[in-house]
Amino acid sequence: MRCLMRKPCGIGLYLLLGCYLPIAAAVELEELRSAGDMALAQMDYVTAKYYFDRIRESEDWPLYPNRMDVLNKLGMIHENQSQYREAVEYYREVLAILAEQESSTGDSTFAFYELRYADCLERAGFYARAGDLYRQMLETSNSNMHVAVLQRLIHNYGFHTPSEEQMQTLHDRVVRDNLETLGWELADLYRIREASTKSYELYEQLWPKNPNMALHYVAPMAEVYISVKRLDELVDAIHALLDSSASGIPFLLLEMQLLEHANRGEDALHLLETYLTELGKRDGITNFGDLVGTDTNDLLVKWVDLANRYGDVELVERQIRRITQRIPMDMRWHEKLANVLLREGKSVEALQVWKDWAQKNRANPLAVINAARQMMNLDSSETAMDVMAEIEGRIPPALAIQEGEIALRLGRINQALSAYTLATTSGAVHPDQIVNSIAAYAERASDVSPLVASLLQAATETPFRDTPSWLRDALIQITIRFGHQAELEALTTGDESDVWKIHMAREALNQGKRKWTRHLLESISAESLYKPTADLELASLIGEETDVPSQRRAAELLKPAIVDLLEATGPVRLTSTAVDRLLQYGNYCLNGYQPGEALSAVRCIESSSITLSHPLDSSTVDRLSLARGRALVQFGSFQPGLDAIDTVKTNDVAGDAFFLKANVLLALNRIEDARALLTEIAESRQYNKNSNDALALLCAMEPLVGDSLELFCLSQLYQLQGRKDDALPALRQLAVERYGEETEEWARFAIGKIEAENGNWQSAREEWERLLLDVDHPLIHGITRLNLTRLPQPSGEIIADMTAYQKIMLDFPDTLIFDLAKMEAQQVSARRIQ
Repeated sequence: MRCLMRKPCGIGLYLLLGCYLPIAAAVELEELRSAGDMALAQMDYVTAKYYFDRIRESEDWPLYPNRMDVLNKLGMIHENQSQYREAVEYYREVLAILAEQESSTGDSTFAFYELRYADCLERAGFYARAGDLYRQMLETSNSNMHVAVLQRLIHNYGFHTPSEEQMQTLHDRVVRDNLETLGWELADLYRIREASTKSYELYEQLWPKNPNMALHYVAPMAEVYISVKRLDELVDAIHALLDSSASGIPFLLLEMQLLEHANRGEDALHLLETYLTELGKRDGITNFGDLVGTDTNDLLVKWVDLANRYGDVELVERQIRRITQRIPMDMRWHEKLANVLLREGKSVEALQVWKDWAQKNRANPLAVINAARQMMNLDSSETAMDVMAEIEGRIPPALAIQEGEIALRLGRINQALSAYTLATTSGAVHPDQIVNSIAAYAERASDVSPLVASLLQAATETPFRDTPSWLRDALIQITIRFGHQAELEALTTGDESDVWKIHMAREALNQGKRKWTRHLLESISAESLYKPTADLELASLIGEETDVPSQRRAAELLKPAIVDLLEATGPVRLTSTAVDRLLQYGNYCLNGYQPGEALSAVRCIESSSITLSHPLDSSTVDRLSLARGRALVQFGSFQPGLDAIDTVKTNDVAGDAFFLKANVLLALNRIEDARALLTEIAESRQYNKNSNDALALLCAMEPLVGDSLELFCLSQLYQLQGRKDDALPALRQLAVERYGEETEEWARFAIGKIEAENGNWQSAREEWERLLLDVDHPLIHGITRLNLTRLPQPSGEIIADMTAYQKIMLDFPDTLIFDLAKMEAQQVSARRIQ
């Protein structure tokens, strides 16, 4: 079986596997894979994922020889959409399959997928885990992979803090084996980590041997040498290596760029003019503008740039004219001449430069296109139209995207769309390039209605499934961006598959239009192939709303995807995706105070985890323990719940576990135990996500004794068990009894939080806004404002106010509230980007 697992298998091979996989099943799975491949080739990720998921959900999946191919493509689908956490799971399954094969862990295929896996871990923010994997690869992979792995490790250490031993090991390995290839990146890593002396020591070894590479590191080198006060010494050392031969040019360029970074531009210009003059004398040339050759041409370009900033502009114009006469077909010099003329206010002469260029190169479509683009930059659209007309019908597909961009700027929308269609036939133009081109034009246009009308018309001329992805994506993006959703929704009424609605919903969510996103997902027909996909995305969307009704609705939407697992009477085959869905379902149920359903999900994972291709990681095991503990507490089984919570060990789960335990201890009137645990949480940076809430509870309970303390603990008990309405009277009585104290402020905040969790957003808003008028304690003030930013607007939209986050950060510098506001703002931005 090993060789079959390593290579894609055709139907013929299935005939040899009849005892393992029925022929009919093999044919069906291959048809699904072909359909998924076709959709993936068209960049229709929604449809591709649908077909690949059907293969994975098949009961024949364990015997399917092309599992690795399917998993790899699912990983690619998520990776291409910046969904790196999801991609991680698929690549991990690929590695598990490869690991089962004899002697596979050292081969290049295994290493390739390990790098993909680690890259996605980094992009998902798991830098330490990625670093562990890179270090492991250095021990297990072939030596020809070590340079690539070390390079990734250097990059990885720029995002988290390795131990001193790990850093020293990396240093020793690079210096011993790969100094010339990786030393530069290691030196830059030391700079980032503010170890300037170590960075300086590496640069001292590197730049004399490879000044060309040093040119790519001028800025960081200048920063380091300035930091150690050795920049002048470096400039002098480089100058000593200069001569008038070609080998001296890299040192010349290096010295010039360092002088510029030291704000000594005039010195750099003088250095270059002296060098060019001496070079000319060697060849009997009195004017260095007459020098010829590739190296000197590059130096003349640099001289023009410097002289424009620090020298005589009229001299620059004269020299460039001499050069254009000597090399009339070099567009770079014509562009520099036009720029100098513009700087001198000679716009008519600058335009003439491009007219002459287009005339000289009328047989070259690319040259004419470039001239037209420059003419438009000079606000001469009519001239640009004239020169473009001369090459109409002669533009090859590879250049058609540029024709489309120019046609758009000239207002010729239909011509642009035709050009874009032609561009896709070249194979050299990615659809996203066209989408970005159209979107950029839309942002500049004073009126997008003609563009929208043309895109709609073009879309109606092809069946929905055959619409080019660039046309579909551009149409969806622009109509939503500029408020033409009604026209777009009307267009898709004929799309019986509803696949367009999935794409529309995702783009609407990217643009923050959550209410319309929800409307689109809910409108997808129950008969549509995409209904399960829509429900999963709708569950994720609604699950971001923290009120109890929304959490229960999210669980209801997610349940059909896992119902077979939940209702199974014995162990079932699990995948990492199934585990994630079960855990998410359990969390939705717990947030909606449905502990029985949550326990079913937990038990399903625990009883069937042996069927996974690799063991559950420690974080997932702890998430299961926390979910079990929460469920038991909601049932009122407090001691078993505490026992489950106490098994949590990993840092990313421990904060939530400890805070839950503290609340349970309060509910059980174990005041001192709760106080000690809350103090530990509040003081530890390790649990900063929970520190503010812990500190708020400590402040609230500090002055309480007797009946007031009983009321406080009773309110905690009711809240833990989801008895929100029972908790409100206790909190209101506590607020009255402790009027004017911090406990009153905490109780009023807790009342607002319960109203929000019950979906009574307007009541929560009113409660918190009244509290802000009276509140004195800065912590209560901060967490109240932070929670207000999370509330939906009266329209039902959750519109994250970035300005509100910024104000909170300004008002609470160097606090955990600042950290939370920053983290939430980043999460909001990330969701919009995706």
